[in-house]
Amino acid sequence: MPAPQVNPEVMNMSVSGQFLAVGGNATQFGEEGTKTPGLQVFRFNGANPIVLYSNRLTSDPINEIHWDNTDHLYALSNSTHKLYVYSVTSSSITAAPGSPFTVPSSPNALAVVPLLCSAPASDGVHICDPSGGSSVGSPVLVAASGKVSGTLDRMEVWVDGVKKYTGRTTQLSTALKLGAGQHRFGVFAVNTAGQKWSSIVFATVK
Repeated sequence: MPAPQVNPEVMNMSVSGQFLAVGGNATQFGEEGTKTPGLQVFRFNGANPIVLYSNRLTSDPINEIHWDNTDHLYALSNSTHKLYVYSVTSSSITAAPGSPFTVPSSPNALAVVPLLCSAPASDGVHICDPSGGSSVGSPVLVAASGKVSGTLDRMEVWVDGVKKYTGRTTQLSTALKLGAGQHRFGVFAVNTAGQKWSSIVFATVK
């Protein structure tokens, strides 16, 4: 494993098994040099060795790290009263709008309870965000739920005919940086037999 730049005191692997977040909350001096507080992400690359996926995302001390089911990373800094939230994908790490969030007082625990997008009643895709005809800021939160016959293979987000994100669970959530103007959002659910279900909405980025 590559040596982290932070002093590794807390770590947590994403539910998907693709990413490992490492946090430190104190400075350490050793043979490998100085390791400081902060947060880093490593990526598992199939059968290849784990690789460094980010430099320090923050230099604040990190006390707790959690993931939700759609590769959102939550990192808590007790001493600064900050909660850092990132959307981690195979192509980018994007801070959630408003991150870091201020926590009123030093907590002693962090629990991640994801808000789920309700599944469609029958096989298909339900897009919860953005809603059709809405005006949104960038990054745009795209949240959807799928229901398929058989076994799900993947869910995909396409914007203006370009694939932007792939997820492996029926609950999908990601934040996308997009330019101003109207965009076409398509979400596809594909089962292992190659059958596809989709839903499309149009929304305007301010």
